[in-house]
Amino acid sequence: MSSPTNSSAVPPNTRAEAASDPSRSWMVGAPVSDARPDESPAPRATPPPTTSQPSGSAPKSVPLKEVVQTIKPADFLAVHTTPCARNGFLTGIGGGAAVGMLRWVMGMPVPRAANWAVGAGAFAAIVQYEWCQSLRRGEQAKMKRIVEVYKGQQNAEKRAAEKRSAEQAEALAKQVMEEQVEARRKSQRSWYKFW
Repeated sequence: MSSPTNSSAVPPNTRAEAASDPSRSWMVGAPVSDARPDESPAPRATPPPTTSQPSGSAPKSVPLKEVVQTIKPADFLAVHTTPCARNGFLTGIGGGAAVGMLRWVMGMPVPRAANWAVGAGAFAAIVQYEWCQSLRRGEQAKMKRIVEVYKGQQNAEKRAAEKRSAEQAEALAKQVMEEQVEARRKSQRSWYKFW
Protein backbone atom coordinates (compact mmCIF):
# COMPACT_ATOMS: atom_id res chain seq x y z
CA MET A 1 0.00 0.00 0.00
CA SER A 2 1.46 3.38 -0.93
CA SER A 3 1.71 6.16 1.60
CA PRO A 4 0.27 9.61 0.89
CA THR A 5 3.74 11.14 1.25
CA ASN A 6 5.13 9.18 -1.67
CA SER A 7 6.18 11.85 -4.16
CA SER A 8 6.13 9.49 -7.15
CA ALA A 9 2.40 8.82 -6.67
CA VAL A 10 1.40 12.49 -7.02
CA PRO A 11 -0.51 12.99 -10.27
CA PRO A 12 0.63 15.69 -12.67
CA ASN A 13 -1.04 19.07 -12.58
CA THR A 14 -3.77 18.57 -15.17
CA ARG A 15 -6.49 20.68 -13.59
CA ALA A 16 -4.54 23.89 -14.14
CA GLU A 17 -4.27 23.03 -17.82
CA ALA A 18 -7.95 22.06 -17.92
CA ALA A 19 -9.03 25.35 -16.35
CA SER A 20 -7.44 27.28 -19.20
CA ASP A 21 -9.10 25.06 -21.83
CA PRO A 22 -12.40 26.65 -23.00
CA SER A 23 -13.83 23.30 -24.12
CA ARG A 24 -13.65 22.03 -20.54
CA SER A 25 -15.55 24.86 -18.86
CA TRP A 26 -16.84 22.58 -16.13
CA MET A 27 -13.29 22.39 -14.74
CA VAL A 28 -12.84 26.18 -14.39
CA GLY A 29 -13.72 26.41 -10.71
CA ALA A 30 -12.03 23.15 -9.72
CA PRO A 31 -9.19 23.24 -7.19
CA VAL A 32 -5.70 22.74 -8.54
CA SER A 33 -3.80 19.72 -7.22
CA ASP A 34 -0.62 20.10 -5.14
CA ALA A 35 1.72 18.74 -7.78
CA ARG A 36 5.23 20.09 -7.77
CA PRO A 37 6.16 22.13 -10.85
CA ASP A 38 9.57 20.46 -11.24
CA GLU A 39 8.02 17.00 -11.57
CA SER A 40 7.17 15.82 -15.03
CA PRO A 41 4.60 13.13 -15.72
CA ALA A 42 5.86 9.66 -16.51
CA PRO A 43 6.01 8.92 -20.22
CA ARG A 44 3.05 6.96 -21.48
CA ALA A 45 3.62 3.63 -23.08
CA THR A 46 2.02 3.55 -26.51
CA PRO A 47 0.84 0.22 -27.85
CA PRO A 48 2.75 -1.19 -30.80
CA PRO A 49 1.09 -0.53 -34.14
CA THR A 50 -0.99 -3.35 -35.49
CA THR A 51 -0.62 -4.59 -39.03
CA SER A 52 -4.18 -5.82 -39.40
CA GLN A 53 -5.46 -2.60 -40.95
CA PRO A 54 -7.67 -3.45 -43.94
CA SER A 55 -6.73 -0.31 -45.82
CA GLY A 56 -3.01 -0.85 -45.31
CA SER A 57 -2.59 2.54 -43.66
CA ALA A 58 -0.81 2.90 -40.35
CA PRO A 59 -3.15 3.14 -37.34
CA LYS A 60 -3.49 6.54 -35.76
CA SER A 61 -2.41 6.67 -32.12
CA VAL A 62 -4.67 8.89 -30.03
CA PRO A 63 -3.35 10.11 -26.67
CA LEU A 64 -5.46 9.41 -23.60
CA LYS A 65 -5.68 13.14 -22.89
CA GLU A 66 -7.53 13.73 -26.18
CA VAL A 67 -9.87 10.85 -25.47
CA VAL A 68 -10.70 12.18 -22.01
CA GLN A 69 -11.27 15.68 -23.40
CA THR A 70 -14.00 14.36 -25.69
CA ILE A 71 -16.07 13.29 -22.68
CA LYS A 72 -18.57 15.95 -21.69
CA PRO A 73 -20.72 16.16 -18.54
CA ALA A 74 -23.80 15.89 -20.75
CA ASP A 75 -22.60 12.41 -21.73
CA PHE A 76 -23.08 11.25 -18.14
CA LEU A 77 -26.53 12.82 -18.00
CA ALA A 78 -27.62 10.95 -21.12
CA VAL A 79 -25.94 7.59 -20.48
CA HIS A 80 -29.33 5.97 -19.86
CA THR A 81 -30.38 6.76 -23.44
CA THR A 82 -27.55 4.79 -25.02
CA PRO A 83 -28.66 1.46 -26.48
CA CYS A 84 -28.49 -1.47 -24.04
CA ALA A 85 -27.43 0.72 -21.09
CA ARG A 86 -30.82 0.55 -19.41
CA ASN A 87 -30.93 -3.24 -19.59
CA GLY A 88 -27.40 -3.43 -18.24
CA PHE A 89 -28.11 -1.06 -15.35
CA LEU A 90 -31.31 -2.83 -14.35
CA THR A 91 -29.71 -6.27 -14.55
CA GLY A 92 -26.71 -5.06 -12.57
CA ILE A 93 -28.84 -3.49 -9.87
CA GLY A 94 -31.04 -6.56 -9.52
CA GLY A 95 -28.20 -9.06 -9.71
CA GLY A 96 -26.02 -7.11 -7.29
CA ALA A 97 -28.84 -6.73 -4.78
CA ALA A 98 -29.66 -10.44 -4.99
CA VAL A 99 -26.05 -11.54 -4.53
CA GLY A 100 -25.44 -9.07 -1.69
CA MET A 101 -28.59 -10.13 0.15
CA LEU A 102 -27.78 -13.80 -0.33
CA ARG A 103 -24.25 -13.35 0.99
CA TRP A 104 -25.57 -11.36 3.99
CA VAL A 105 -28.23 -13.98 4.76
CA MET A 106 -25.57 -16.68 4.59
CA GLY A 107 -23.78 -14.95 7.48
CA MET A 108 -21.22 -12.71 5.81
CA PRO A 109 -20.62 -9.31 7.46
CA VAL A 110 -22.43 -6.38 5.83
CA PRO A 111 -19.31 -4.66 4.38
CA ARG A 112 -18.13 -7.87 2.71
CA ALA A 113 -21.66 -8.63 1.47
CA ALA A 114 -21.82 -5.08 0.08
CA ASN A 115 -18.53 -5.64 -1.73
CA TRP A 116 -19.95 -8.82 -3.22
CA ALA A 117 -23.09 -6.92 -4.22
CA VAL A 118 -21.10 -4.19 -5.99
CA GLY A 119 -18.85 -6.68 -7.76
CA ALA A 120 -21.73 -8.91 -8.82
CA GLY A 121 -23.74 -5.88 -9.94
CA ALA A 122 -20.88 -4.56 -12.06
CA PHE A 123 -20.26 -8.00 -13.54
CA ALA A 124 -23.95 -8.58 -14.30
CA ALA A 125 -24.28 -5.11 -15.86
CA ILE A 126 -21.26 -5.63 -18.10
CA VAL A 127 -22.38 -9.11 -19.18
CA GLN A 128 -25.93 -7.91 -19.95
CA TYR A 129 -24.64 -4.86 -21.83
CA GLU A 130 -22.28 -6.95 -23.98
CA TRP A 131 -24.99 -9.56 -24.62
CA CYS A 132 -27.40 -6.85 -25.73
CA GLN A 133 -24.72 -5.27 -27.95
CA SER A 134 -24.01 -8.62 -29.62
CA LEU A 135 -27.73 -9.06 -30.31
CA ARG A 136 -27.88 -5.53 -31.75
CA ARG A 137 -24.88 -6.23 -34.00
CA GLY A 138 -26.63 -9.38 -35.23
CA GLU A 139 -29.82 -7.43 -35.92
CA GLN A 140 -27.87 -4.74 -37.75
CA ALA A 141 -26.16 -7.37 -39.90
CA LYS A 142 -29.55 -8.94 -40.68
CA MET A 143 -31.02 -5.56 -41.57
CA LYS A 144 -28.05 -4.82 -43.80
CA ARG A 145 -28.56 -8.13 -45.60
CA ILE A 146 -32.30 -7.48 -45.92
CA VAL A 147 -31.65 -4.03 -47.38
CA GLU A 148 -29.14 -5.49 -49.84
CA VAL A 149 -31.60 -8.22 -50.88
CA TYR A 150 -34.40 -5.67 -51.19
CA LYS A 151 -32.21 -3.38 -53.30
CA GLY A 152 -31.23 -6.39 -55.41
CA GLN A 153 -34.89 -7.26 -55.92
CA GLN A 154 -35.68 -3.67 -56.83
CA ASN A 155 -32.78 -3.63 -59.29
CA ALA A 156 -33.95 -6.93 -60.78
CA GLU A 157 -37.51 -5.60 -61.11
CA LYS A 158 -36.16 -2.40 -62.65
CA ARG A 159 -34.07 -4.37 -65.15
CA ALA A 160 -37.08 -6.56 -65.98
CA ALA A 161 -39.27 -3.47 -66.47
CA GLU A 162 -36.61 -1.88 -68.68
CA LYS A 163 -36.36 -5.12 -70.66
CA ARG A 164 -40.16 -5.26 -71.09
CA SER A 165 -40.30 -1.62 -72.15
CA ALA A 166 -37.40 -2.20 -74.58
CA GLU A 167 -39.20 -5.24 -76.00
CA GLN A 168 -42.44 -3.24 -76.30
CA ALA A 169 -40.59 -0.37 -77.97
CA GLU A 170 -38.92 -2.84 -80.34
CA ALA A 171 -42.26 -4.49 -81.14
CA LEU A 172 -43.84 -1.08 -81.70
CA ALA A 173 -40.96 -0.01 -83.95
CA LYS A 174 -41.27 -3.27 -85.88
CA GLN A 175 -45.03 -2.77 -86.27
CA VAL A 176 -44.54 0.82 -87.46
CA MET A 177 -41.90 -0.34 -89.91
CA GLU A 178 -44.19 -3.07 -91.24
CA GLU A 179 -46.99 -0.51 -91.64
CA GLN A 180 -44.62 1.80 -93.50
CA VAL A 181 -43.50 -1.04 -95.77
CA GLU A 182 -47.14 -2.02 -96.37
CA ALA A 183 -48.08 1.61 -97.12
CA ARG A 184 -45.13 1.97 -99.49
CA ARG A 185 -46.03 -1.25 -101.25
CA LYS A 186 -49.65 -0.10 -101.62
CA SER A 187 -48.52 3.26 -102.94
CA GLN A 188 -46.21 1.61 -105.47
CA ARG A 189 -48.90 -0.63 -106.96
CA SER A 190 -49.51 -0.08 -110.53
CA TRP A 191 -52.61 1.77 -111.64
CA TYR A 192 -53.63 -1.03 -113.96
CA LYS A 193 -54.91 -4.51 -113.27
CA PHE A 194 -54.53 -7.59 -115.38
CA TRP A 195 -57.89 -9.06 -114.55
